[in-house]
Amino acid sequence: VGAPESLIARRDLQWTLLESEMAATDAAGDEPPWARKHWAHHVAVCQVGYETLSWCWRADQSRSLDPTLVGMLTERRLLLGPPAP
Repeated sequence: VGAPESLIARRDLQWTLLESEMAATDAAGDEPPWARKHWAHHVAVCQVGYETLSWCWRADQSRSLDPTLVGMLTERRLLLGPPAP
């Protein structure tokens, strides 16, 4: 998780999560119907993203994450599916 390409992916994930939060907060204020429909999915996706970063921060930086853990995080994200139209 400490390899240069992993650090770049972690940075990009962090920025994506921050951008997502700002956009969702703006949309919730400007479009309350959107918030009612999409907020739970937004929060669930962000939780998986932040959990992924948390595991990276706690991991031995000289190794990859355990494949079982990666599989669990991936499965959780895939189970969320795409947001409702």
